[in-house]
Amino acid sequence: MHINFDTLNLDILRGLQMGVVPPGYSLSEGMGSGCFLDPPGYPSYFLRYLYTPRGNNPRWGPQVYILDPEGTPRIIKNPSVLYRRLYLPLPENHPRMRLWLAAVYTHMARGYINPTGKFAPSHGKIMFWGLEPFSPKHFQDDPRFSDDYRSMESQAVTQFNQKLSQEWDRIALPENHAAVQHVRQYFPHHKPEVEWIEDPSTCPRGANWWEVFGSVPINVDECSAQLHIQHGSSYPNRWSHPVNVTWCQQCGWRDEQHG
Repeated sequence: MHINFDTLNLDILRGLQMGVVPPGYSLSEGMGSGCFLDPPGYPSYFLRYLYTPRGNNPRWGPQVYILDPEGTPRIIKNPSVLYRRLYLPLPENHPRMRLWLAAVYTHMARGYINPTGKFAPSHGKIMFWGLEPFSPKHFQDDPRFSDDYRSMESQAVTQFNQKLSQEWDRIALPENHAAVQHVRQYFPHHKPEVEWIEDPSTCPRGANWWEVFGSVPINVDECSAQLHIQHGSSYPNRWSHPVNVTWCQQCGWRDEQHG
């Protein structure tokens, strides 16, 4: 099975400046750079790093290329702009898109982004109930407390948690869900998958073949993880097939003896 280029504008890709791999240098076998949770077939999945004979990235000039269908390395400049020009999105009901959406919703389950822009630096912009700043307080009784003090402190905790819960309810709306916000960076008109938000266990489970393949690999030899060989070594790295020993998150293969 060949890598699927349907999501790339080949006229623009082939029009990019050709790169040169100097004698003794090589391109990484594995593809992808900064592509985690990018949409299916996004240009970032196709990038390959350039290595010197010592296995390092060169100090000058391009360090990463994108190969066209003919295998010609093309130089990437201003990737944030170029990616948008290169990318040809799949329809949202496409099988690859549905698996990507499910992966995003699963990874960001129960996470929300505060529309006011306020967030806890220790946890990033995604907020979760139970983590600061939305961590409810718990009253801890002590036999040394007087009845008046116990009542006062207990009421204070209850009032704090009620206010916190009200603030959370204001934020925890489908429109503010972290997965929705992430998807809308690429597809501004995406409608929230409410069922997946309310019950993350309903998200379809699948392998990661949707990243660069057009359909599920039929044979193990077609698994993209087979390409992930550590540079300069004859031994597969931890991403080689099958990635998880009894099953492969790249192609979906499972060891029948282990379910």
